[in-house]
Amino acid sequence: MRKPYKVFFLVASLLFGKESLGQSFSLTDTVFQKDDTLRKTIYFDYDSFRLLPESELFLDSLAMVMHYFDSLIIQIESNTDDRGSDEYNYQLSERRARAIKDYLMFRKILPIHLVAVGNGEKDPLIPVKEIEAMKTEAEQEHARALNRQTVFRIIGF
Repeated sequence: MRKPYKVFFLVASLLFGKESLGQSFSLTDTVFQKDDTLRKTIYFDYDSFRLLPESELFLDSLAMVMHYFDSLIIQIESNTDDRGSDEYNYQLSERRARAIKDYLMFRKILPIHLVAVGNGEKDPLIPVKEIEAMKTEAEQEHARALNRQTVFRIIGF
């Protein structure tokens, strides 16, 4: 009966980047630690907070892990790029984080296990000065796309 557990641990390790693939696990193994993070691009239409279908597979996998580890508390931190006003980006990132939370709640994750936070443009992977120094628009757009990410952080279990 350990095979189903291996699947959950495999999915969990893929989601949160654990280097434990291929190992044997027992129910007493520690898979997560507080402040473990996963940076993931969750796709939305431009200037929208409607989730696109290509993000659902990842979110379904996350929901499966959260059902298995039913004490996990995840903070969903949504980020935008630097285009638009600070206030607009903050509101858009809040709506996107809430859309992800709503999707996970639709997948039967209890709201007490989900915290949605919008960071706006304040926590970029690539600083704006570096983006502005890039030579082509394609490079700049790619860098901005990397800044439009979602961080899933374990804040409790």
